[in-house]
Amino acid sequence: MTTEQQMIQKAAEGDDRAATLLFRVYQDQVYGYLLRMLKKPDMAADAAQETFIRAYKALPRYKEQGRFSAWLFHIAHREGLRMIGKY
Repeated sequence: MTTEQQMIQKAAEGDDRAATLLFRVYQDQVYGYLLRMLKKPDMAADAAQETFIRAYKALPRYKEQGRFSAWLFHIAHREGLRMIGKY
């Protein structure tokens, strides 16, 4: 089991420290993705925050069938669409 998988498992079990460490790894990448998508720093920051809130709440249902980053960026993409009113 990789360190990321261990953090995912601990975070899914309610370990806030593990969740914080896990999401910090992706924080800049998710924000950058949303900034390119939304073109507005404030909107991108809000969408990134909401992405991590939604991901944290959904972690217990996360299935390790694909990469965690793909799952997280799917949530970010949907949140970006939600921010521009297309979802």
